[in-house]
Amino acid sequence: MGEQACNPAMFLWTSILLLLSVPRISSVTIHTAPELSFGNGTLATLPCTFQSSSPVSPQTAVTWQYVPSGGNPDVLLYYSGGESYRGNIPQFKDRVSWAGNLDKGDASINIADMHFADNGTFRCSVVNPPDVASSPRDIKVHVVEQGSSPRASREVWVIVPALLGVVVLIIAIIVFVIYRKKKKDKMNYHGCSASENLMPHPVPLPRRLRPDTEKLVQAIRPGPQGPIIYAQLDHSGMSGANTVVRKDAVVYADIKTS
Repeated sequence: MGEQACNPAMFLWTSILLLLSVPRISSVTIHTAPELSFGNGTLATLPCTFQSSSPVSPQTAVTWQYVPSGGNPDVLLYYSGGESYRGNIPQFKDRVSWAGNLDKGDASINIADMHFADNGTFRCSVVNPPDVASSPRDIKVHVVEQGSSPRASREVWVIVPALLGVVVLIIAIIVFVIYRKKKKDKMNYHGCSASENLMPHPVPLPRRLRPDTEKLVQAIRPGPQGPIIYAQLDHSGMSGANTVVRKDAVVYADIKTS
């Protein structure tokens, strides 16, 4: 009895039918921020978005978990069919609420009155049948003093030295300009030096009378008389800057008193 030959066309169609009969399984793509900081006592919004090839349905479900440092994950909030269900973590009692919109691919939550003890990892998971395969995404949360954050601290350490450098540069320029100006003024000054200013100025000695004037005074007869008046006559007229002025002394004497 002979063997039946294999029909290649029949084998190809059979393979295609088997592939089509396998249920299609797709995955949900989830996006979160890798790390966030919140001030102590503030309201924190943990963002989580997703993309799926299937439309959102009542079976779409979101699960948030809290993973403390060195601890095990525990359910923080579960949302499905328009209802949210809080987990049994005493630390977050009455502080967690739903803040997302599944129709827009938003699966975010709010945590009120953040505490320093809330530091840890928050995990977001989404399933949207038939897209049930997904990889959860984690957010590492830091609770800090209000008005500060690790990122702000790093920016301060960069900005402050830069500002100090600019201030020092401006001061150096101002000092250099003042120094150059004083040096230029000193070079252009042609007056007395400091030592010359400290030297005492000579006091002019009283002028002696000319010989002819002295003879005239001596020739005056003694006796009661009034004061003797001395004067000088200028023979040079209008003198210029370089003209030597000649002056003769004249004595008016013998002014007797009655």
